[in-house]
Order: sequence, then C-alpha cells, then structure tokens
Amino acid sequence: MRELTYEDSQSKQNPMKEYMESLRNQDDIFSGDEYLLPSDLLKIYGKYEIACEEYHSARCSGLVCKEDLEDIGNELKTAYKEYRTAMKDAVSQYQSVTVNTTAESDIHKENDQEEERSYRFHR
Repeated sequence: MRELTYEDSQSKQNPMKEYMESLRNQDDIFSGDEYLLPSDLLKIYGKYEIACEEYHSARCSGLVCKEDLEDIGNELKTAYKEYRTAMKDAVSQYQSVTVNTTAESDIHKENDQEEERSYRFHR
C-alpha cells in the first residue's frame, strides 16, 4: 500500500486540481474538461450553458421577436460574466494554494535533506 505524502494530502484538498490538470492550453483557464469542475462552479457553468442553448435556439427558430431575443441575449451575457468571474477567482485561489503548497513542500524537502545530512554526520 502506498504511503500518503504531504503533497498528496494537499492536492486532494484542492477541488480545482483535476480541472486544472485537464487544461488543453495552459494559458486558457477555460480549456479544461468542464465535468471536472467543483460542484459550485459546475452549477454556475450549467446556468451559462443553458442560457447559451436557449439563446441559440431562440435565434435560430425565427419565432422570437427582437426584443425578447435581446432579453435572452442579456441573460446569456450575465450568465457568462458570472461564470467567467467565478472561474477566475477559483483559478486564482488554486494558484495561490499551489504556490504555497509548493513552497511548503520545498521547505519539507529541505528539512528532510537537512535531517539526512545531520544523521550522516553523526554516524
């Protein structure tokens, strides 16, 4: 059985880890697999996706008047802004935790190496 390391426990605590690892373009935070988003972000994404489908359906049907189509378009814009803001916040938090975790991990590694050196010295 594999021993749980400090890094493993930290990565399991961050719900964005799997999504961030799925990014096809590291410079585009929206290029990951949406089904890997944490549940709160997945709900926000779902609202955006529904608004997007509703707008395109209404636009393509030709049965919706111009004013109603504008209202549906505004709902789509609002849903997208909410999704975009939530994603940016989540990624920012993920990156700050990752930086801190990496720094803590480096400290742990340095301490382990220091201990190892001191053990060798005392032998």
